[in-house]
Amino acid sequence: MNAVAGKALTSNHFELFGLEPVFALSADSLDSAYRDIQAKVHPDRFAHAGDAERRASLQWTTRVNEAYRTLKDPLQRARHLLELRGVDVAFETNTSMPADFLWSKWSCASRWRRRSRQRMPLRSTRCERPGRGKAQA
Repeated sequence: MNAVAGKALTSNHFELFGLEPVFALSADSLDSAYRDIQAKVHPDRFAHAGDAERRASLQWTTRVNEAYRTLKDPLQRARHLLELRGVDVAFETNTSMPADFLWSKWSCASRWRRRSRQRMPLRSTRCERPGRGKAQA
């Protein structure tokens, strides 16, 4: 486990397996690297070792399994590559929008509701925000 322990727990998944950080990853290379590392750190190898070594083995096995699952899945692999390059990939959970955009949508919706209640025809699909010109609806 010493050879594997030389790789920091915080190293990226590609470094852990000794692979180039590319999207077009060879499944055979990944599988081979995974088996090699698991052969060194698997908890079965440390069944009769001390508590510290068994804990370290479990931590490494967890880390290796997580890295393997991530690189095996193309979507997760792409996400990991983007994160390595500093791209925030939490876009599906980031729902914040610019205030001007939200204001224009709210303003248009309010006008449309008011016109529909008064049974007035909608003259266009664009709204005007006072002092700001036209905003796309």
